[in-house]
Amino acid sequence: MQALQVSGYDYDIPRLLAIFFPYYAEISHESDTNWDEFTWQNLRMTISNGYISFVSGQNVTGVPDRDAAIAITQSFIQEHYPDFSLDIQSTRLARRGGLRIFYRQVYQGHLIHSNFVEFLVTGEGEQLVIEEVDILYGSPIGFAYMPRELVGPDEALLSFVQNFHRSEPVLITHMDIVYAQTVSGLRTYAPIYAEPFYRIFIEGQDEPFLINAYTNQMR
Repeated sequence: MQALQVSGYDYDIPRLLAIFFPYYAEISHESDTNWDEFTWQNLRMTISNGYISFVSGQNVTGVPDRDAAIAITQSFIQEHYPDFSLDIQSTRLARRGGLRIFYRQVYQGHLIHSNFVEFLVTGEGEQLVIEEVDILYGSPIGFAYMPRELVGPDEALLSFVQNFHRSEPVLITHMDIVYAQTVSGLRTYAPIYAEPFYRIFIEGQDEPFLINAYTNQMR
């Protein structure tokens, strides 16, 4: 597989404001180095070191039905981020209550783990709300360099076993291969690359283990 070149975090702020705030909102704006905050009534959107975080301020509690939560987030994705796809392996219960639903960008059939839209959906029955939205992405530019040989999945599993220290048995629930950035993008125009990584999900842990498929090193 080839490395994938991506841009730095250079967001279209007027577009984001149009997504998250009504057109008539009188939005307040505060900023500092690598930090911007936009507020109107209970709505708040911050952009900090590439991370976009939106809070609706509705404070609805409860854990929704998963299919219903996915349905309302799909509507948002189809309208605003149609090249992102549901990452069902990452979907999970939120510690504060509700469900966290993840979507990750797909580029020429490859999932980009480090480009995501994450929702917190709360409520029960017909009263479901998108309480929070977190976004991070650098736009794919294209594949770079010559293809490099990947370590096999059996080698990646061996690396996982050698680096994972737990006395009791663990259950691997899913394993796949994705692209992930090797360094933070920030707001820069310097070349940034995503490399192939194996993801290993285990039962009882939210985040997957990432193993570089070029070097067989766990991140």
